Amino acid sequence: MGNTPAKGNFPIVPQRVEYSGSEGDELKNGYLVCYVDGSEYQVEKPSFANIDRVAGIVTNQRTKGTVDASGLQKIGIAPIAGAAHHPGIEVFTDENVADLDILGAFPGFFEAKKYVGLGKPILRAMEAQDRSTTSGVVACDFGLSIIDAAELRKKVVIFSEDFIRPPGIGVSGLSQWVQTVVEVGTGTSEFTSRNDRAGGGGELLTAANDNDGINVQLNGLGFKLDKSCYFEIRQLELSTAVECEFFAGLSIVDTTIVASNPADLIGFLTLVDADLMAIAAKSSTGAAVDTLTDMADAVAVDLAFYHDRVNDTITFYINDVAVAAANAPVAANVPDDVLMTLSLALLKNAAGADNMRFDSILLGNYLA
Repeated sequence: MGNTPAKGNFPIVPQRVEYSGSEGDELKNGYLVCYVDGSEYQVEKPSFANIDRVAGIVTNQRTKGTVDASGLQKIGIAPIAGAAHHPGIEVFTDENVADLDILGAFPGFFEAKKYVGLGKPILRAMEAQDRSTTSGVVACDFGLSIIDAAELRKKVVIFSEDFIRPPGIGVSGLSQWVQTVVEVGTGTSEFTSRNDRAGGGGELLTAANDNDGINVQLNGLGFKLDKSCYFEIRQLELSTAVECEFFAGLSIVDTTIVASNPADLIGFLTLVDADLMAIAAKSSTGAAVDTLTDMADAVAVDLAFYHDRVNDTITFYINDVAVAAANAPVAANVPDDVLMTLSLALLKNAAGADNMRFDSILLGNYLA
């Protein structure tokens, strides 16, 4: 593969950059790379930290490049900067791709993935290729602005919220969120936006009695994990970790998620103590697994999971680091045969008002 893609007569003028990684990294034509923070010359493997800074696609490599002990290597890329548009460029993927599928970079992978709301949608497949068994290339349109909002809506459902305004809540009907509260005595449990900081954020607040709590679900069953899905909740913190039980993720309709443990759900939770657990349950098969991370009072964590449906994998992340497979649920228990919705819950197991605060939520589910 040289300066010109194998499909299409659109010449590429490679940009010379320096790859920064680890000894033994293999760089192939068609891999996606991102700019190192603050650099317009040095690139690295996609990660949570750089996912919004895609530099381009490795090209003009005469052979597969293996990085030496320095961790550095000069490479050529087809750049994505500005209005650059590269129809027909070959991009590596490990997915079963249909014509017109929308792809993007994903943290931890050189290969393009079905776009699920993280980073930017920068690739449109121009052909069908099943690369799920052995990764390989697929011809794509490539550029920052080739995919408009109307096209994206046909392929991906995305919920992204900073909670700058108080959420619209109610018990049914046209409210944005369906709320169920438990108030053993006096006081109010509520779901609202944070009023202690700029930039937005959400807050679940309990009344001050033992077993007070609040359960909220996005109104409408708009998500199904028979396709790839990504969920993240940023900077989640509990005011008193050992006195709170919480859940954040996807669930079937249920008004008491923490107490009842519904048959189908996936996400993060704590029960009784501050042990942070991940759960994936399908038709009541699948239990919470201790991630070996403990929640601490008012200490924020970033929580996420990625279900790669094509390759049948589930990965949970804490502070952008993948949880070891031994400490996470297995893909067989992912609830992929039911419609679910975004769900949050907080329950007290001692007297005294408490809260669960968070900055933002992102949820993307591929449809096509």
